[in-house]
Amino acid sequence: MDYLDGLPQSKPAVRSHFTRGRAAMAQCLWDEAIAHFQAAMKSATGTELVALHGLVGRCRQTSGRLEQALESSEESARVAEQCSDRLGQAAALNRGGVVLRDQGRFDLALQKSEAALRLARETGDRAEQSSALCNIGVLHYVGGEPVKSLSYYEDALKLYQETGDRHGQAMVLSNIGLVSSDAGHHDRAVEYCEMSRALAREIRDRRIETGAIANLAFLCWDKTNFGKILEYHGAALAVSRETDDRWVMANYLGKIATIHRCRGELDEALTFYRRALDLERELGYQAGVATELANIGLILVDQGLHEQAVPILAESLAILLALGVARGPGQALYGLSRCDDRLGRERMRELLGQTGMTDASIADQLDRVDQTRLKRPWQRLGRQVPFVLPRSGSGTSS
Repeated sequence: MDYLDGLPQSKPAVRSHFTRGRAAMAQCLWDEAIAHFQAAMKSATGTELVALHGLVGRCRQTSGRLEQALESSEESARVAEQCSDRLGQAAALNRGGVVLRDQGRFDLALQKSEAALRLARETGDRAEQSSALCNIGVLHYVGGEPVKSLSYYEDALKLYQETGDRHGQAMVLSNIGLVSSDAGHHDRAVEYCEMSRALAREIRDRRIETGAIANLAFLCWDKTNFGKILEYHGAALAVSRETDDRWVMANYLGKIATIHRCRGELDEALTFYRRALDLERELGYQAGVATELANIGLILVDQGLHEQAVPILAESLAILLALGVARGPGQALYGLSRCDDRLGRERMRELLGQTGMTDASIADQLDRVDQTRLKRPWQRLGRQVPFVLPRSGSGTSS
């Protein structure tokens, strides 16, 4: 939920650019949206600026420009404090917490989200309180504290029930289900996800419905029931196609690819990863592009196609380094290190040079490859690194 303050009712010079910016966001035209919001800032005052900086941050975050997104959220919070706009400040802190979480800076993210919760409680705004509670719940979940996570999600659920927000209820029920599994309550987990799915269908919120389906699929990971997981992801993909939700389509194409990869069906996995990649390029979602490139590159390495893998992995690494995504470059670097083992340093330089990279960029990537190799004890022991089932299969929302 975006904090809009009075932008929909603002004066024409502000409202015109705001309306165009929102329309551009709906089409995933992030740079165009940012340009309109920045144009609106020239005529905006006070709390309108709080909201506009927040919208710019949202566009930057969604398109993967995390450091810039953090700057926007901090500027929004600063202006809100100057204007004594506590609700706007809470919204800005909430958004900043989400960006920090995406960067892997979990302690700072928790500080931001807790500060947002305090401010939201002071204002009495239950929608912003619910958002902060959910964000804190996510952070405790990824931090390996499912019991704490459940406590925050259950508090959020109570607020959604009090306000009659059925969309919020459906979303948080799904997340409670997912976290319940980690807390050792598998049967309860399935029950909550099914409740979420049923409520989402009732209120016709197809995106939340697909999230509930994704969480049901994730609950099958522990049993390694790949057939059932594929069935769930196929259902989620079908829903996203019906609604033409390209974000969700890309997400589930990637998930289906991962299942095929786990089953050793590498050609099928490549097909689905490439379809996800095409959609993410269209959407301008650079973090997703980098992820799919890394997955494709690693499969090519597994197939012995090292020379084809090098430019793909190098592109993934370059994007991730530019975005500043914490721990993101690991897969690409691992793939490049395996290519370097097989092809040798001179051939690696040749292949990287063919991509148009500068000498300095090539040297930087190869230096990172060398650093990665030092962290690979399995190479010295002559063992293959195991493939670990990804936690990113979860559908936890914020």
